[in-house]
Amino acid sequence: MSVLEVPRLTSWPPAPAHWRKVPFAEIAIIQSDNGKRVPQSLYQSEGPLPIVDQGEGLVGGFTDDQSLRAPTPSVIFGDHTRRVKIVDFEFAVGAQGVKLIRPTPAVRGWYLAYLLAGCPLPDKGYARHFQYLRGSSFPLPPLEEQDLLVDEIEKQFTRLHEAEVLLRRCRANIERYKSRLMVAGVHSDAPRVRVGDLLEHLTSGSRGWAKYYSNEGALFLRIGNLDHQTVAIDLAKRQHVTPPLGSESARTRVQPGDVLISITAELGMVGVVPEEMGEAYINQHLALLRFKPAVVPRYAGWYVAGPGRHRLVSMRRGATKVGLGLDDIRAIEIPLPGVDQQEEMVSSLEAQVSLVDAVCREVEGGIAHTVLLRQSVLNRAFSNKSFGQRTV
Repeated sequence: MSVLEVPRLTSWPPAPAHWRKVPFAEIAIIQSDNGKRVPQSLYQSEGPLPIVDQGEGLVGGFTDDQSLRAPTPSVIFGDHTRRVKIVDFEFAVGAQGVKLIRPTPAVRGWYLAYLLAGCPLPDKGYARHFQYLRGSSFPLPPLEEQDLLVDEIEKQFTRLHEAEVLLRRCRANIERYKSRLMVAGVHSDAPRVRVGDLLEHLTSGSRGWAKYYSNEGALFLRIGNLDHQTVAIDLAKRQHVTPPLGSESARTRVQPGDVLISITAELGMVGVVPEEMGEAYINQHLALLRFKPAVVPRYAGWYVAGPGRHRLVSMRRGATKVGLGLDDIRAIEIPLPGVDQQEEMVSSLEAQVSLVDAVCREVEGGIAHTVLLRQSVLNRAFSNKSFGQRTV
């Protein structure tokens, strides 16, 4: 039982001459769920019968209704997500878009699962994909070769999984170290001052600006442009606006050195507006802080993103919609050494953070490489090339 998180091939590799290229119907039988599906609204957190749907995890929830049992074993294909799962336990089908498939006598179950997981398919977003799978053809070796190929794929995937686990553990350790670094880097015994007493301007962004969206023009900064453990503003995803004339635009337009803080959902993410930002405005999920000259903006930003974030999160409001008010922002206290010391602390902290980030990028690259290697394993398997010293 497994979720096959395998990158899809862009095309089938050339197969050995004695393999056949066969249609979907020769390797797969579509099984009906007889309309027995559990709506997502009825998922339980526990129960005797697991629910398998096209979501990320193997099990999406549970149900008490034993009459909803689906046929097993089954290979699951997510019509919307293209996700493939192999299930050998009793389960119920969850929600919509789940296709139940079992192998024909010509194919082993696990080989079928890897075929479906690696099959080149277009990515149509959340549209349906089963029609493309059903219209594909597949490389089919003899049964004994399928067994050997599955053994080799599993062996290689196990090694890659072990490597990925180590890399992810390393990344988590780096993130913990960076968090401690961010706290230590702005530590000061200087008197603490309320942020509200240090501001020239404090506001939150505008609502209802979707009608001003455009393909060019000023930037409209949103919560997705901020992140944890940094004060950089990420402009990979940009939204432009043609702002209306008037006080609303003037109030929410950013200036270099402004500190932006997320005040809904992911609280306490921080960005400091750089000199080169140009014309930009904020939406209602961000607060804009413009400090007096006694505060170095990047010092304040790093403090809020580091030791100050816990204080922000503890002030969250609302049972259904988590958020902060501007009074919460004003109530934050920060130690206030002299400007020269603030600049020195920022310079030292950012030099160290830069080194940590470089190491983290190397680890992220290693994690991404394990994904590509899985694709390479399937390429070699479906062309019957050697795995190390062995050829099937």
